[in-house]
Amino acid sequence: MQNIKELERKWRKAVNKKNFSLAANIQNQIDMLKNMRVNQPVRDIMKEMPAEDVKQASKLCRKIPVYADLLQTVAVELQSVLRKTDPSIKLLLMEHIDSIRKNSNAIVSIISSLNDDEFSESFCQLSDRINLIVDNVFHEQEALLKISRKTQQENQNTSYYQLNK
Repeated sequence: MQNIKELERKWRKAVNKKNFSLAANIQNQIDMLKNMRVNQPVRDIMKEMPAEDVKQASKLCRKIPVYADLLQTVAVELQSVLRKTDPSIKLLLMEHIDSIRKNSNAIVSIISSLNDDEFSESFCQLSDRINLIVDNVFHEQEALLKISRKTQQENQNTSYYQLNK
């Protein structure tokens, strides 16, 4: 398959020779190439990047499937909980949840497509561990909120008793 630069060179040559039908044909080929979806591995792009950007891109590339796995898990769990109440639920939120689930699944399936059981297992363990950490953060936040509400209530009660003395 010809690359775009080579085709653009041929297109200029055809235009200079006033061969407009050939130029139109070449332009169509250029347009088709530009519109093609190319699945290029990130490591191919990283070859052209500065070392600092490679480091940052690598870090981000490791995060994406983990976040996708977390989103997929939460979306499936939420769908399950909501559909217990109404299996035919048609909320706007459900459309978004379904979209998240599908897109996240596509990203996570990249891990499965590597056919590396050891890597897949370590990925699952990492995702489970991060999910547990996220859950713990929410539990801590809920506990702090309860303590704050209790303290506010106690302060209000103390103020009320002081006023009524």
